[in-house]
Amino acid sequence: MKNIDQKSHQGDRRETYLMGMLIVVGLVFFHSAQIFSGADFYVENTQQSGIAILAANLLLGFANMWGMPLMMFIAGSAIWFSLRKRTLGQFLLNRVQRLVIPFITGMVLIFPPQVWIGHKFHLPSYNENYWQFLRRFFDIRFSLVEFPGFIVGAPANTIWSTGYLWFLNYLFVYTVLLLPFFWYLRQESGQRLVSRWVSFLARPWVIFLLALPIGLLEAFLMTDSTGVWNRFVWPFFLFYGFLLGCDRRFGWAIQRHWRSALLLGIVAFLSYFASMGYLLVVLEADPWTNYSPVGLLERFSKGLGSWFWIIAIMGLARHISQRRAHQDPISSVQSGNPGSPPLEAISEPSWRDKLSDYGSEAQLPFYVIPVS
Repeated sequence: MKNIDQKSHQGDRRETYLMGMLIVVGLVFFHSAQIFSGADFYVENTQQSGIAILAANLLLGFANMWGMPLMMFIAGSAIWFSLRKRTLGQFLLNRVQRLVIPFITGMVLIFPPQVWIGHKFHLPSYNENYWQFLRRFFDIRFSLVEFPGFIVGAPANTIWSTGYLWFLNYLFVYTVLLLPFFWYLRQESGQRLVSRWVSFLARPWVIFLLALPIGLLEAFLMTDSTGVWNRFVWPFFLFYGFLLGCDRRFGWAIQRHWRSALLLGIVAFLSYFASMGYLLVVLEADPWTNYSPVGLLERFSKGLGSWFWIIAIMGLARHISQRRAHQDPISSVQSGNPGSPPLEAISEPSWRDKLSDYGSEAQLPFYVIPVS
């Protein structure tokens, strides 16, 4: 039974890592679409039709609803797998290597040139050379108010930003803050607590209740410019991903509800996009901060939709994975099906296993360069 459980967790690990790799690759197309959105970006296509702008914004709005939330969810699952084979000290060192070092590398070598080029593109009279720009860009201060970023530009510095690298920053900070809780959940008493939680969440439709705190936080605390989400929704995605590793019944609940989640996700996206369009075009208001009923609806729909789409995408991925295999080898072993492969055959890594292992190592370093 221990071997069977190990193989089943390997399947979950493969699915989540492959999904994370696909999202990181998709960021190339996401950031490319921003050139055509009509919004302020480093470079823009200023000669395009209204249909092209609408199409680009539909794509960006849809991807923004679930893309980075799913990345944080997958990161939470990866934390569980990483803690299985590391001590706390080894885990923290690994997080520094995988998050802090790529963040610093990106902030020193990769992101500043993009900001400088953006200034050159938008301001034809801008004549500051790159080294002068760097001195201004890195005129920064430490600030608790900027939690979990902790860094803000000096009063005269209006160009400081972590750009798309905010994710590495946020992921590291929230991982460190939640690590004692995650470590407790791996202990015997914590496992009993997780078992009770998942027993409740595995009931029909209950899993959708996890969308409520995300929707309420996004609606009432408003959207931050960093990440285009409220900064306090990210620990929920991280924790939900950790639960996926803690108890396989949580993954089964996700798989059972993927069709319902898909329908709910479509409704939530239509509500989100329609209310955002009404705020921008009719009310000429900022959808990130507007506190009218329409503004609250826009952000609440976005928050609910993020979790609905995570269930739909992850549940569909698990469904396809099992269909491809025709039957779950682990379930076949448990049931004594004579046609099922032996555990030795199951343990041999497939090309998907090898690809997921590569993706788990490469996705965060690759994340540093998508806009480039």
